[in-house]
Amino acid sequence: MSDPLKLLKPRVDASRLRFKGTLSVARGDLAVCWQGGLTKNPTPNTVPLTDVLFRTLHEDGKLGAYHIIPAAISHLGSLRHGTVWREGRLVGHLKMQTLPETKVDFDRGGWRCIDARAAGLQDQYRLGITAKLLDSKLIELFVADGKSILTPCLEFFTRCYGRSSETSRLIATLGLEELRRQYFYEFDPAPNELILKLERGVANREAPFLAHAMYDDYTKARCNSLHQRLKAGFVPGEPTFLLVKPWFLGPASIEGQGYWINEHTFLLLNIDGLSDPLGPPIIVEREHFSGDEAPPDGQYNKRHQPPQPSNDEIDLTDNEAPDSNTARVLYTPPFKRLGIKRELIRKIRVTPGRPSIPVDGHDRNSYAPGDGYGGGRGGGKGEYVSSDWMAEGTLAQLWQTCLRLEENHPDRISEVGWYTLKKGFQTEGIPEYQFLSAAATQDPTQPNATQASKSKRAPKAVMIFRMTVEHAHIYIIEMYRRPRNKPSTADGKTTVTEDSYRGLIVQLPARRDAANTQLRLIFKNILRNNSRIRKTFMSDCPNVTFVHHPREPGPAPFATLLLTKLEKLIGSAF
Repeated sequence: MSDPLKLLKPRVDASRLRFKGTLSVARGDLAVCWQGGLTKNPTPNTVPLTDVLFRTLHEDGKLGAYHIIPAAISHLGSLRHGTVWREGRLVGHLKMQTLPETKVDFDRGGWRCIDARAAGLQDQYRLGITAKLLDSKLIELFVADGKSILTPCLEFFTRCYGRSSETSRLIATLGLEELRRQYFYEFDPAPNELILKLERGVANREAPFLAHAMYDDYTKARCNSLHQRLKAGFVPGEPTFLLVKPWFLGPASIEGQGYWINEHTFLLLNIDGLSDPLGPPIIVEREHFSGDEAPPDGQYNKRHQPPQPSNDEIDLTDNEAPDSNTARVLYTPPFKRLGIKRELIRKIRVTPGRPSIPVDGHDRNSYAPGDGYGGGRGGGKGEYVSSDWMAEGTLAQLWQTCLRLEENHPDRISEVGWYTLKKGFQTEGIPEYQFLSAAATQDPTQPNATQASKSKRAPKAVMIFRMTVEHAHIYIIEMYRRPRNKPSTADGKTTVTEDSYRGLIVQLPARRDAANTQLRLIFKNILRNNSRIRKTFMSDCPNVTFVHHPREPGPAPFATLLLTKLEKLIGSAF
């Protein structure tokens, strides 16, 4: 009998969407165990549905009843294997094993396609799979020492065919020609050049895949074959199981989460990173209108503020037609670009007029791809793309370190959670940001609080983690960090960079009102110090600032650093 499954708290970069329908009214906690066959969405021009297999997760860590709930494949970024849902919201994820960066070969002979039945998943997969889903297709990648990696074809398609769920949606639903029409403002292939004239809503991270999809016969054939096979395979009432092949040839690296199903085979359920194919530089050309002041760099939809929880209930089947007045909201998890980053050359072409009002003779439509366009009535699509850097950024690593310290020192450290002024201390749900403004520094019971709340200044954001250390309430305050682009190093590998800030560890009173008073004082000092935590007076309570090094390898990179600071703060060694 296998050991009980362990439910871990959500990551900082997890999906914050709330789904309505069957998932919101189901009783208990439901864990995603498999993503199965595809069926045609009854609404025209909408994304296919997949049968997502859930199982009830009991308090003792054992799995119970099976539940199959249809969901749009565009929502699989939220419904990842091992995620656990309660009343339509993500509450955590099952602990899995990690596949580190592993070299594979996408040339013929380096892989094969196999179904779940032949792979033996019915007997060896610990989360379970029903008989109806045993026709699910997987890619088996052969690696050194006679070992292999199994990954579901649907996972490979939605995670690796482009970096956005919108890209895989267009390929599956409408095909490459429609993708080209929506993603490119002009397509005029040049000899001996890989040039992409991209619409402003298309991010640069899509460039490697798009370059191969437009110029490489092998990739083009893979995409067209997939679309045609899916289109022909839809039979009313019968699911079709997607067969997907790697979209480029040659060496590659891959990593993610899953389980060893035997001593030779790793079942890679969640792909978290893939390398780019080797090849010449890619030219990304952006069109800049002379009357448009926005920067022509593909960052028009970039979210400079951190994501907040969604108050909207999202339709799990995503069956609103393109002209619907309802916005389509999706989530794409972070994805690491492994190995050598493909070189991009950025160019700008200036065009007279404005993007929404082209001058005479310039009759093309201009819109951001993925919008709910058609008759002009669409509510639009908001896609929350969790940037690559978030997967290994400071906030994510610090949160994971706090959780690991609670696990490793249960006699000293307990009740790890997050905190905001509005919600107080929370041990469940995805950690939320506290936004700093003049209003956040004021006591709401004071007369001037209303006036302060009218400030139009963009609020700063902090993340507050709290833990109990020997009956003392310890708060760790961290600034939100924006990503910074840094040129590749000499060996061609990409370095993840972000804003650099100090952190603050402070011991606050047990009473919530007293703790909030001190937090407002800290916020005021942060704003006074140019939105930074300084090595100066920050609070009336015992506190210590810290910088984020050294970082140790492994799942708790800040363990030694935090324990050293905690010893200094509470006066006893760990």
